[in-house]
Amino acid sequence: MLKYLLCRIFRFQKNIIGNDVFESAFVSVILISWYAAMNILSVFLFFNKHYKMFKMLKSFGRMKENIIYGVFALILMTIFYFILFHKKKYLKIINEIENKTKKENKKGNISAISYQILSFVLFIIALIYNFS
Repeated sequence: MLKYLLCRIFRFQKNIIGNDVFESAFVSVILISWYAAMNILSVFLFFNKHYKMFKMLKSFGRMKENIIYGVFALILMTIFYFILFHKKKYLKIINEIENKTKKENKKGNISAISYQILSFVLFIIALIYNFS
């Protein structure tokens, strides 16, 4: 599903940015990292309601919240950089998906769209649940 998500976001970015493949792929990797961060934060928010995890994080090394979030975002972007971007892996993934049958692509696109929608819904529910 990650490959289809990359390909879907890549095509969308390519339509917006233009024919710059490198830039479209780089933005796609950043957006995939954002989706992953949003999902992890959603789970964190559900646990925070009962276990007060924000207080534990603040006491961890006496670091400010913004620094923790920044480090977390850099770690995720680095992970997805090596999974999807390093040594032009994005080109291999996109070519692989374009060579698949329409039935396989349809199934993959449905899973990618479902992931995007469910990520937003879960995040909103987590925010409402945590701050209510």
